[in-house]
Amino acid sequence: MRVMTVQIGDLIREEQPSEEVAIVVAIASTASDGITADDFFLRKKFDGPGQRQFSGLAGLIEHFPTSFSYGTDFGVESVAVPFSHVYFLCNRNPGRAERLAVELAQKIERRWKAAIDPIVGARISFLEFSNALLDPLKVFFGAGIFIPPPNEQPVGTLEIEPLGRGIIQEPTLGETRRPAGLYRAQSALVFASMPGLAPAAVDLALAHPFMFFLAPGRSSLPPQRPLHAINLQHDGSHPGYKIRRNEPELEPDGDDIADEFVVSFEDNNAFLLRYRADIRPSRLRRCPRPGRLAITGVIEPRTNGKPVSHWWVDLDSDGIMIGSALASKARSVAVFKGNVHSYNWRAFARDRRSARDCRVERAPVQGGPAPHLHILRKLGAKPFGYLQRPSEPSWVSYRATPDKAESYSLDWLEFAVGVEMAFQREALTALSQLTEGADIMLGPADANWAVRAPNGVLYRELGAAKFRRVEEAPWRPGGELVLDPLVLTMLGDR
Repeated sequence: MRVMTVQIGDLIREEQPSEEVAIVVAIASTASDGITADDFFLRKKFDGPGQRQFSGLAGLIEHFPTSFSYGTDFGVESVAVPFSHVYFLCNRNPGRAERLAVELAQKIERRWKAAIDPIVGARISFLEFSNALLDPLKVFFGAGIFIPPPNEQPVGTLEIEPLGRGIIQEPTLGETRRPAGLYRAQSALVFASMPGLAPAAVDLALAHPFMFFLAPGRSSLPPQRPLHAINLQHDGSHPGYKIRRNEPELEPDGDDIADEFVVSFEDNNAFLLRYRADIRPSRLRRCPRPGRLAITGVIEPRTNGKPVSHWWVDLDSDGIMIGSALASKARSVAVFKGNVHSYNWRAFARDRRSARDCRVERAPVQGGPAPHLHILRKLGAKPFGYLQRPSEPSWVSYRATPDKAESYSLDWLEFAVGVEMAFQREALTALSQLTEGADIMLGPADANWAVRAPNGVLYRELGAAKFRRVEEAPWRPGGELVLDPLVLTMLGDR
């Protein structure tokens, strides 16, 4: 895989890399018992790729960054960005492993704070592996390495189904048996066919081990089938390896980011690699259906007095909001001082024509927290996406919860809407208005009401001039309600 060698924070002028750093593997030269976080981060020796030795975890991370590319008046520029999730695989956890992991993550965030996405953050994890007897400590990081937060459940599924004898498996993290994917902020996954090759693995007992990289690819495929899978083992251990997309009997209806691959080897071992990026009923949908809610506007985020430099909505090639970290954005529509701008991420250039397709509406409010709402809309009331009404009354939440079944979670908004304050991107759920949704309940598909809230919710009937605060909003096609920061329009039942 292509490795960028620029230092963190340097600007380089070049084309967007065609490949990315899927995984970096290094081995600690000595055991780690009793080591301090400072020594681990700055001085501990690691034997890395290319038979090179690196000083400290910081030296490793700094030498193998990814990149963020964008267009300027002088061409395409790229900024080196560090990988902030690191797994350590060991036969016995070092002393104070949990504390050491917290301290190392804090050091990464302090050193490269401006370059780390606040949604992903910095995370360190030590995984015990009973057969890792030869290596004191093995280090893994890269685009395919992701550490889920404690107690968070996957939002998607990834399955390996042998063609022939064998049971369906899912990659798990070390010996924890915790699923390796797919989590809400996860943008890629590297997993291996045997434990120890990568933090995530299945146990297939194949004659030729593999290590697969599942990540967004560049192709003409529809947005609902965006990922590709490649084998990273380039040491001659995969003779006759083939992979092809398995054409489904029925194409997805456009709502699911899902796909299936057939993987085969010369020794007649073959399996299906199947994924669905998000299976939650509260996920972003792509198609209109009777009784759904159309996302027809995005409200300017309100903050705790901090000035908003600008805010934006990320869209795919069909103009639908990005509701998953696995989806590739095609353009962003940004609002700066009330003016709409558009940026094309495929051409790395401003898109003035697309900017004219959106506008900011100043909508009056009766009895609300502010006299007006500033709403970004598409011309012709074209939607940014759709939401399915739940099958039973569900509480609306904006943060990931351990039990996804108990709430209608809109935490995917973190990937769709961005806010910048004082030249620093902020996570959307950190803003004040999203804490107000705790008492909002969304009505089921067979109810004649849309939302209920003891503290009220903003609602506007079809043809009305103002939004007004009500405790219960009726379900009436064409009616609009506000679930910050979304403006939702009710669709008819036919």
